[in-house]
Amino acid sequence: MRNTAKANSAELASSKNLFVALDARIKALAFDPVEARVHSMSIACRGGSYKVCADQYVLACGGRGNTRLLLNLQLAFPQLFGGSDGPLGRFYMGHLAGQIAQIEFATKEQAERYLFKRTSTGTFVCNRFQPAPQLQRALELPNIAFWPTNRRAAVGEADAALSLLYLWNSRKSFVHKATWGQADRLRYNNALHTALRNPLSATSSALGLLRQKFSLAEPYVLLRRPDMKYGLRYHGEQIPSSSSRAFLKPEQDADGQFKLDVSFRYLPQDFRGTLQSHFALDRWLKERKIGKLMFDAAPENLEEHIAAQAKDGYHQIGLTRMGVDRNHAVVNHNCRVIDIANLHIAGSSVFATSGQANPTLPAVALAIRLAEHLASEARHQI
Repeated sequence: MRNTAKANSAELASSKNLFVALDARIKALAFDPVEARVHSMSIACRGGSYKVCADQYVLACGGRGNTRLLLNLQLAFPQLFGGSDGPLGRFYMGHLAGQIAQIEFATKEQAERYLFKRTSTGTFVCNRFQPAPQLQRALELPNIAFWPTNRRAAVGEADAALSLLYLWNSRKSFVHKATWGQADRLRYNNALHTALRNPLSATSSALGLLRQKFSLAEPYVLLRRPDMKYGLRYHGEQIPSSSSRAFLKPEQDADGQFKLDVSFRYLPQDFRGTLQSHFALDRWLKERKIGKLMFDAAPENLEEHIAAQAKDGYHQIGLTRMGVDRNHAVVNHNCRVIDIANLHIAGSSVFATSGQANPTLPAVALAIRLAEHLASEARHQI
């Protein structure tokens, strides 16, 4: 991954139209309710306090940061953003991610179709499983993708390489192993014993894994398995819900702004849809003789297994969602705050749904689109 600060440092330093203030934070927005415009921002920077004035403003403080600033503004002007029961701070979404099954491919050739491989340009690609649109509509499935992984794959007695890889992938979970179930503890102990029983093989495997990770720079270290059994990772969308939200708590920071609290919630439909997607994939694999799924728990316990892994609110999606009605949306199609004529928001918090993939690419695309829109508006005013 490119270090954008280094790649763009010369252009940033030489630009006459750009001023970068490091170690700065926005203290508050100064809003004119008559003109429905922001006329300045209070900025704290390196021990000083400053007022910044501009024709147009763009908040890119992260989903929670943007929301906190607007919620504090709403305290002073309660009619903004549809009022206290409006959309601001609601529909907080992330993703459902985890693993509840393993995939066993029917042949080595079928497995290779879905494992990472290097292209002629040096990049790594892999195929993923996703339900087709018509199947999604017919079964009311969420957007979701699946791919093979060595994570939590079954470890045989002689698989020193897989044991080491499992131990490495489990290193963070091991610190919080109070949340592990019996199956997790059994897998960890089996992997540890296998690595210790085969020190020579484990050493050789460790060197191979280090080469794969740091020399070949593969995005995911994935070992080919002779039994064609792999863990099956999933990553799916979260259904929008107004009960999943961020709101202010009665505690102020040094700037006098109220701090943010979060109630991040999933719906039962999230877990049910994720499970039904697994069942649909299992049927599809069997019908086409590609392979089959082996679930980690009994069918009646799988939704609970999904719920226990559903903790992905990192991308802060939906808190300032896009739409056309101020009673249901915060920004319009140009990412402008509907109630404020010169305030815009950049980031994934404007998304109306979370989708199944990480949101970085569309968030950047929307930010570039916003920049072009503001530049076009400025040219028309000259």
